[in-house]
Amino acid sequence: MTERNPLTFGREIEKLGVNYVLFSSIEADGTLGGPDFSYIKKMMATVKKTQIYVAGGVRNIEDIEKLKEIGVMGVIIGKAFYEHSIPFTIIKNTK
Repeated sequence: MTERNPLTFGREIEKLGVNYVLFSSIEADGTLGGPDFSYIKKMMATVKKTQIYVAGGVRNIEDIEKLKEIGVMGVIIGKAFYEHSIPFTIIKNTK
């Protein structure tokens, strides 16, 4: 655990030219409790040029759709696949 503010860190790494960030809520990871949408929105507003991938708490397709609406680049899904609350058929080949 760190005392570092994620939003401040996001601004700092964006200034360094980082193009992509994995924004992971370790408190929500594996809980199927839903992503921290409000904090994800804050991060999106903080790093305007950096694409955000989200992990932690994703429980269903509705969560994925909401994250898409917020504007995240991608979502990492773990337990929801394992528990079959999200079907594997949502995976699409974009090539």
